[in-house]
Amino acid sequence: MKGNVSIKEFMVHLKKENLLIVPAHLVMDELTHKAALRKKILSKKAVTYREISNSGLWGDITQKRAYQIAKTFAKPLEIIKPGCTENSPEKLLTIAAIRIAKQRKTYEPTIL
Repeated sequence: MKGNVSIKEFMVHLKKENLLIVPAHLVMDELTHKAALRKKILSKKAVTYREISNSGLWGDITQKRAYQIAKTFAKPLEIIKPGCTENSPEKLLTIAAIRIAKQRKTYEPTIL
């Protein structure tokens, strides 16, 4: 798109490219929220699959997919089984979560 463009052409272009016009604070709130979550979980020794999926550490995945990825790529001693309490979730060592994120090319060092 070069030069002067009519509004109708601009709207057609946006629809064709699947683009939206939104206030910047909506986008920035989501980005800073995920970055803050990522910083919080990376300071722990072990993280749950829910924390991995909510923070976007391994990309935009579900909790179940995080479980599947961990079972595939993590070494046996990197997965912490729950103790005697039934409701405690299985956890993954943070260093293993970072290693898997680097393998998946989704690791972004937190700068906050």
